[in-house]
Amino acid sequence: RFAFVDDQTIIVMKAGEATAGKDALLAAIAAKPADGLMSSATFTALIDGTDTGAAVWFVVKGSASFIPAGGMGMKFDAAFGSINLGDGVSGTVKVRMPTADEAKSIVTMGKSQLAQLKWSPFGSYVKNVSLSHKDKAVSIGFKFAQGQIETMAGMAESMGGGFRISESPVR
Repeated sequence: RFAFVDDQTIIVMKAGEATAGKDALLAAIAAKPADGLMSSATFTALIDGTDTGAAVWFVVKGSASFIPAGGMGMKFDAAFGSINLGDGVSGTVKVRMPTADEAKSIVTMGKSQLAQLKWSPFGSYVKNVSLSHKDKAVSIGFKFAQGQIETMAGMAESMGGGFRISESPVR
C-alpha cells in the first residue's frame, strides 16, 4: 500500500507478506521526526550516508521480510544508496556487511569478476564501475552516459535478455 505525502514524497509500507493497512500509513505520515525510525541512531546514520536529494534513494535492512533468505547470495546488515538521472545514470550503492572481512571478500571477488568482464561485450563499461570497502561497508559506484545505457540494453536484448528499446526513459 502507498500514499502520497506531498508532491515530492510517496510512502510505501508492507507488513510481513501483506500490504500495510490504511491506519499504519496514516500513522507513518503523522509521525514526528523523532518518532519511529528517525529515533534510531543506526537508521539516521544510514540516511546521513545516502544522497536523499537524488532521483531515487533507498535504505533497506538486511533482514527485511521481502528479501528472500539466502536469495541475495550473501547476508548483509543493510543496503542503502542513491541513483541520479539526467544525461545518463550514476549512483552509489553501499552494503553494510556483518564483518570487515566479509566486506573485503565481496570487493575482492567483485573486482575479479569485473576484470573478467573486460573481455566480454560489456568490457568497455567496466571502467565506469568502482568497488571499494571501508570497515564493514562495501561501496559500489557507477556512472553511465545515456548512449552507453541504450547500447547496453540493446546488447542485452540481442543476447535474449528480454529488453526492448523503443524510447529511452532517461532523458
